[in-house]
Amino acid sequence: MTANHARKNAIRDRKAATGENYMQAARNVAAPANAASELLALERAVYASDDVKSQIAREFFSTANWRDGKAGEYPDDSRNASAAEHMYRIAAELIALADNDPRLSRVEEAWEACLQAGSFPDTISMIIRSYGFGWGGHGHYSPDLSEVLTRYADELEFSVR
Repeated sequence: MTANHARKNAIRDRKAATGENYMQAARNVAAPANAASELLALERAVYASDDVKSQIAREFFSTANWRDGKAGEYPDDSRNASAAEHMYRIAAELIALADNDPRLSRVEEAWEACLQAGSFPDTISMIIRSYGFGWGGHGHYSPDLSEVLTRYADELEFSVR
């Protein structure tokens, strides 16, 4: 069976199982492959550089992967899947952020001050681990990129005071 025949059979099977029209079924059959391709592209992007925004994006990306695993382990708790989805989005937005963005500049300055002081706060790791649970969890809201960068800068600046 060719790949095209397999795809058409998958679409027919989905239509029969869900009642979707052909176009809906075709999109939904293709969605996992598209999502996997997008995830691979994001992974490559977050590991392509070692600048501050890439390091933060890597933390969000790797924690999102971990949350995805936990979502499979605990399917009745929707927080893991939701947190992973939002964390992937934050990682992608970070990578797309202009290098001269003032929000990023503030984080980079605070990051450098921490490195020079020899004190990098443990709270940075806790920020990411709490995303979608203690911070923005329980169906409230998901912190956007501005909130993430502000919180990072605040924590870093506080640690060198």
